[in-house]
This record gives sequence, C-alpha cells and structure tokens, in this order.
Amino acid sequence: MRSGSASALERHEETLGHLGNPVCFGEDPGPASLYDVALLDVMWGTLNAFPHGAALPGTAKADASVFAHPRRPTRSPSGTPESVRHPR
Repeated sequence: MRSGSASALERHEETLGHLGNPVCFGEDPGPASLYDVALLDVMWGTLNAFPHGAALPGTAKADASVFAHPRRPTRSPSGTPESVRHPR
C-alpha cells in the first residue's frame, strides 16, 4: 500500500513490484497509513484474542484445554469415542 506522489510511484514501480502488488491510494499521504493501521489492528486483535479467551476459563477454575479443543473426541473406558465433558 502506498499513497503520495504518483510520479515517485511510477519511478519506483518496478522495484516496489518485487515486494508485492504496488497499490496506490492517491496523492494524499494519509490513506495508506490508515489502511496499514486498520490491518494491524485486525492482526493484533486476532493474535491477542485467543490467549485472552484461553485465560478466561481459568478464572472459573475450569480447564483451558477444553477451550482449546472443545470438540476433540476422547475414549471412554469401553473404547468408544465420546465428547469432551466440560467441567461444572
């Protein structure tokens, strides 16, 4: 993502093309930065949501591994699969 001088983009378009698809958002230098921050917000929000969600069961003295694999089958004493039972 780039924004700013169209002539600078044209001069360096081949080099920038080696880094990815050189998309230009126009002459205003702000939009590329805005989109960059928005994408980073989604990335960091996603990366931090799982550890936060995994920690919440611990506040109720529940096993966080149930949160990580809620549908993982286990084997009963008879050898048949059964669902993981959530702690009460």
